Amino acid sequence: MLTQTAGFLYGDNLLSRFGEWGRGPTALPRRSFNEATLASVRALDPLTKHALSSPFTGAVYDVLVGIFVRHLVALGAIDERLAAHCRHTPGLPVPALGDDFRRAYRGRGRLRRGAPPCAGRAGLAAGRRLASQHPRWPRVLEGAASPAGRRHRAGTGHGALVAQAFAARGIAA
Repeated sequence: MLTQTAGFLYGDNLLSRFGEWGRGPTALPRRSFNEATLASVRALDPLTKHALSSPFTGAVYDVLVGIFVRHLVALGAIDERLAAHCRHTPGLPVPALGDDFRRAYRGRGRLRRGAPPCAGRAGLAAGRRLASQHPRWPRVLEGAASPAGRRHRAGTGHGALVAQAFAARGIAA
């Protein structure tokens, strides 16, 4: 994965294509990296549960990529400047940072000693940590704007990232 992407996961890659195919005449491949918002899928005819899930899938992917980018900064694989520009907002073009990530990757071989050998493993580890810290995702999403919701998310250090990713897709404010 790192050989293909150099850690820049906002684009078409194995991890972003990790999904499933729908069934029936309106079936489309579902991608983790997508531009879907609740407003855009509500306008679809017919509105299916698969279409409705795409903003949630995209938001979770954006959160996991954000956690991975923070992990790369902590390992010294990329600098804060590059990490600050590595973001995705549905409807806006993603900055073309692939070459910057490749330069950082080439400059560090396998990034740095102790770095994960593939983005997939780091993403899974980040997902496990996030799941263990947030065993009730619906509670986080339903109470995102409430004081209790903010306190619940604050324990991971990723609360702002989660809030931003879901708000950008019209899921929580």
